[in-house]
Amino acid sequence: MVSIKYLFNVSSIFGITGILFSHYFPKKQNKIRILALAAASMLLFAGCERHRLFDNARNDASSFVNVGTAPPAFTYYLVVLGGNTGRTSIYDPETNTFSAGPILTGNVETGGHSFPVTSGPNTGKRIVVHGRVTGNTSLYDPSTQTFSAGPVLVGTVNWGGNSFEVTSGAYIGQQIVVLGSSTSSTNLYDPLMNSFSLGPPLSLGGGAYDGSLNFPISGDRTLVVHGRNSQETSIFDPTIPGFILGPTVPTAAVSGGSQVFPITGGTEVGKIMLMNGNGVWRYTIVDIVPQPPTFVPGLLGFAPPGPGTGSNNFRIPSGANAGDQVIIIGNGTATTAIFDQATNGFSLWAPLPGPAFQGSTSFYIADGLEAGKVLLIHGGDSNQTSIYDPAADTFSPGPPLSNNAGWGAHAFLLQ
Repeated sequence: MVSIKYLFNVSSIFGITGILFSHYFPKKQNKIRILALAAASMLLFAGCERHRLFDNARNDASSFVNVGTAPPAFTYYLVVLGGNTGRTSIYDPETNTFSAGPILTGNVETGGHSFPVTSGPNTGKRIVVHGRVTGNTSLYDPSTQTFSAGPVLVGTVNWGGNSFEVTSGAYIGQQIVVLGSSTSSTNLYDPLMNSFSLGPPLSLGGGAYDGSLNFPISGDRTLVVHGRNSQETSIFDPTIPGFILGPTVPTAAVSGGSQVFPITGGTEVGKIMLMNGNGVWRYTIVDIVPQPPTFVPGLLGFAPPGPGTGSNNFRIPSGANAGDQVIIIGNGTATTAIFDQATNGFSLWAPLPGPAFQGSTSFYIADGLEAGKVLLIHGGDSNQTSIYDPAADTFSPGPPLSNNAGWGAHAFLLQ
């Protein structure tokens, strides 16, 4: 395996400014390192570790990867299976198999996601928000590979739950959890006290719901897309600290299946692709540098089935289409599309061996039998997975999970 500094914790090698883009994508001779970083980091976003860039940690959140040292002999993943269960499954790259993992302290479902504890007495551990109209959490300890009861949120998390880390200002180092459930409520997680308290409300009373996600923008700020079949957004400004009204998404309402990824080439380089979801092929190009950011509607020349429940995306790590983005359409279909980073255009892509639905997520296989490939969990209350081979640009059946994956499923490194 290529030795890499891998991003272990959910999403990304792209930054909020061109500085980060130029840091991670400087020259062609750095291509091997770049692609390894890209693959390990760009597999879905779901919540937001702001200093590590974004990961839409929402109700169908994806895998996490964060900047660290060289990985151990083999890089294992723990999959929280969700689906109103406390089950997990461990991926072993040495054998390319899944086995039953540790049990959470409660069931995970809609709004379920997780985030790393980056300071305080629990540094290196992980908070799993259960969702499913509860305020319960589990605390994962990688040293013992066990879960214990975590702190309880003030309020309950459900559809649209997501979170991000504050990187400056009075709340620096704390995590803001958007509760969803059509409310404007948030919580602050204090890692020093290992506790939650009420956070600043979103800027609009309509609140966040299915499809809500967040991503970093300039000035250490975070933009929260409300989802809820609306076009509303809020911006968290750490200098206030609180939320202000964000720009309106111009293309269409945002709902389940929404997602974001960075545009790293072509005329829109340095911007963010926001896909609206809701089963409709609509997307918005976001320039994250201006304050407030600017939204430009995408072209409508390409119209396959639109991304919906379970939709997610990953960056192709190598091969002829290295760096391009694969979009899993979800919504119970086996359809995928590809975004060409050079032309900034979409086209249909390799079909899945089975449908993807709620709880679908993906992660990069760093080593082992399928090293350099991408593993996709299909979700939909099934144990089906598939493996994407970047050399052939095809999906083939992968190893079955130890149990079914559903709402709230997501993956992170087993360290």
